[in-house]
Amino acid sequence: MHGLSLASDLVEKALKTLEDYHVREIRKIEVEVGELAGISPGELQSGFSIAASGTPLRDAELSIKIKKARIRCHNCGYNGPIESGKHPHLHVSPRCPGCHGFGIEILEGGGVTLRNLDVELE
Repeated sequence: MHGLSLASDLVEKALKTLEDYHVREIRKIEVEVGELAGISPGELQSGFSIAASGTPLRDAELSIKIKKARIRCHNCGYNGPIESGKHPHLHVSPRCPGCHGFGIEILEGGGVTLRNLDVELE
């Protein structure tokens, strides 16, 4: 269900972006999925297939790139990537690799971002 909700938001943003243009075809939608977004590329793809059906995006290719997460620890001041090897799609809070505390702020790689629309104009 989370995948469908995020995909529906993506479809809505893409359609809103294209409102003022005369678009003949939407070929590709490029998105960035943060490794701490709580969703796998497969879940987003499945949700997109459902959310885009019946819209001008129905035949568009969804291109997904993973964005590495970067965090800042409020306990020890660490600023950098999370520990590698952790499964990014588990719904758990990541820990600071410096002090192993949970008092972190996600600076990058925590969401889903629409990056580009490849279209053919009329």
